[in-house]
Amino acid sequence: MVKIKQKKTLNLPQLIEWGWENGFYGSHFISDKAGITVRFTHMGGFLSDYGVSKQDTFTVTTEEEITEDTELNEIFLITNNSIYSERFYNYSINDVLSDNEGYYEELAMLIMQPEPIIIWTHEKGLVE
Repeated sequence: MVKIKQKKTLNLPQLIEWGWENGFYGSHFISDKAGITVRFTHMGGFLSDYGVSKQDTFTVTTEEEITEDTELNEIFLITNNSIYSERFYNYSINDVLSDNEGYYEELAMLIMQPEPIIIWTHEKGLVE
């Protein structure tokens, strides 16, 4: 398995569920637009200084184990002729491979984080 970091945008119910599932007790998060702080207590509850609307979102960084079927925010594909490359949004590695239909040979797939990370190669498959 490969672990990658991804940014996700969550609404309040998603943030609470994500925070509980990942043990973010004693942490706080600030909403993207309104700057409202939501705090997870050490006992697992949550508090907010002000009311949070259903439009408020929170951006969190997650570390996830991925497989060839994991949908990723963005995949950058490099092909055998090195002239053709393509970005895929909300695709898995297998989705990219099946989308090809034999037009080109895939050499590598990367995810673009602050630094590009190779996640798949033609020779090795999923890079660990």
